[in-house]
Amino acid sequence: MKFLKMVWIGFGILSISQMSFSEGVVTKHKKLKIPHNHASMAGGSVLMLGDYHVEIKATKKANTLELFTSDRVRDPVDANLFDLKVVLVDGAIKTPLKFEQSKDLKSKVLVDLSLGHSANASLEISASRITPIKGEVSSTSPQSIKLKDVLKSSNSRKRL
Repeated sequence: MKFLKMVWIGFGILSISQMSFSEGVVTKHKKLKIPHNHASMAGGSVLMLGDYHVEIKATKKANTLELFTSDRVRDPVDANLFDLKVVLVDGAIKTPLKFEQSKDLKSKVLVDLSLGHSANASLEISASRITPIKGEVSSTSPQSIKLKDVLKSSNSRKRL
């Protein structure tokens, strides 16, 4: 009987050792598949930066873009938690753009696009998390999108 009891205790310890406690939830070591989508939530174009999303769209105000930050399941994330960089690439010229956090929404940033640009200009956006969360991927590599695609997608969604 003692032997059987020892086997069950050993099996229990082995089972627990193969699990980890993450944010108060017991999970297997396999990476959980978290459902998420890349559909626009604000009428713009969505980029993936590590486990985070950045959505960028044109506004009604001339020369201003809105940029929204969200997590892997598209819940808003305070933009101040990221080392955010937005660069206008026009041919060989790279110009960092000025931006400020929106007063009405912490996950929204207003980007100043008052600089002149050609029809082939693009935006390079990087948003690495200042203080990474264990288990999340924070990308430092910039994502690129053609500026005309941002302007076109925002205008076409406004008409819908």
